[in-house]
Amino acid sequence: MVSGPSNDKLFMFGGSGPQGKTKYGDLWMYSMKDGKWTRIHESNAELATARDQHGVAVAGNRMILFGGRTEKGPTNDVLSLRLDTFDWEVLFAHSDDYGPRPRGGASVNLSTCGRYLYIFGGWGVQDRCVWEFDLEEREWVKRSPQLPP
Repeated sequence: MVSGPSNDKLFMFGGSGPQGKTKYGDLWMYSMKDGKWTRIHESNAELATARDQHGVAVAGNRMILFGGRTEKGPTNDVLSLRLDTFDWEVLFAHSDDYGPRPRGGASVNLSTCGRYLYIFGGWGVQDRCVWEFDLEEREWVKRSPQLPP
C-alpha cells in the first residue's frame, strides 16, 4: 500500500487469500477525506499479473511495483501505474538471466529524485546485495557486493 502524490489517497494492489493460495490482481483506492474504499478498474490490467509479496513505491504520479509471487512463482518484473489515468506499463519484464533474482518480500525504496528504485533482500534469495533499477534507462545495476553480516 502506498499514498498517492497528493497524500489524500492510499492505493493497494494485489495480495493473497488464506494460506496464500489465491493471488489477487485488483487495485483499490482509499480516500482519506471520505473514509471509503473504491475499486479501480485500470486499463490494460492484464499487464499487472495477480500477485502477493510485491513491493511498491510512488514516483511522482506513478506507482512503481517490483516482483512478488505470481501463480507461476516469484518474479522480478517492474511495472508502473499512472495514478491519474490508471494505465499500467511494463518497465522490465520477468527475466531469469538479467537483474536481481525473482523474489517476493523484498524491501523496496525510491531515490529522492524519483529516478532510481532500490531493492534488497526478499524470500528465496541468498544474495544480500542492493540492486538499483533506473526508471528512465530501464536497466539494473548491482550496487553493492555482499554486505557485512
